[in-house]
Amino acid sequence: MKIAFDLDDTLIPTRKTFSSGSRRLGFPLVLIGPEDGFHPDEVAYAEEVGFATVSLGPRILRAETAALAAVVLAQQEMGNLALR
Repeated sequence: MKIAFDLDDTLIPTRKTFSSGSRRLGFPLVLIGPEDGFHPDEVAYAEEVGFATVSLGPRILRAETAALAAVVLAQQEMGNLALR
């Protein structure tokens, strides 16, 4: 699974990107852009090479914070943070 997180809050939310079968897909490839978001050409290219572009929500995060948030969301949705 390839996911590009962007600032655009009109994109689909993260939760709708993951399907019930996501837990079997292994590790996702996560793409994080600069603090002011991706250029539209970068978004188009990411989609062209198979990334689903999704929103991290309405708040602007620093790049390093966005990366951590994206990984935690991906792990939660894929079941990697579930209590055993």
